[in-house]
Amino acid sequence: MSRLGAFLILALAFVGFVAVPASHADYRKVFKAPAGYFKKTQFLQVRERTIREYEKGYDKHPSLRVRVWYRDIFMISKANQFLQLQQIFAITNARIKYQRERTDHWATVGESLARGYGDCDDFVAAYLTAAVLLGYKKKGLWWLVGYVNSRRDGRIGHAIAIIVLDDDSVYILDNRARRVIPMSEYFLLDPVYGINLGDREIWTGILVDSVGRPRRAY
Repeated sequence: MSRLGAFLILALAFVGFVAVPASHADYRKVFKAPAGYFKKTQFLQVRERTIREYEKGYDKHPSLRVRVWYRDIFMISKANQFLQLQQIFAITNARIKYQRERTDHWATVGESLARGYGDCDDFVAAYLTAAVLLGYKKKGLWWLVGYVNSRRDGRIGHAIAIIVLDDDSVYILDNRARRVIPMSEYFLLDPVYGINLGDREIWTGILVDSVGRPRRAY
């Protein structure tokens, strides 16, 4: 995962400051993201690209890969939420192949889908973007950043998505996993900080219409 790449998403926010070990408790209670990271030049640049991308709409994106992803997401809009999560996971993983970045690059969701590859933060951005477009409550959407142990590379940075359903069940979407995992069964990440989409939006929020198309970016 790029060191600061976890700041790309429809909305970013600070969260609580109670740290918890990875072996138990609620992954949503973690250290807040450092405020200074949001002032990085690359962050400001991708902010502008993201706003332009959302204003134009995914259904009008020049890349066929992006338009197909958008279409496939809306084909599951009538399914129950757990099935939606499974399909968001499968659809996104089929469109983005994992590739670890050697240099820190912040990409928009459209850029990741168009090129067809990305690292963990690119997957998380796509998972959460799909959830927002399908009408999930932003307060139930989390971006968690931390570390995992890799047999090949040792301790490495990683990011996952946390999504809370309307029945208050909580699931993890992790591109390293083979399935959507209930949070109570997930113990892989040692968390460092988290970003909640509904807490305090600090750079861009997306309003969507009844069929999920962006109405306004601000």
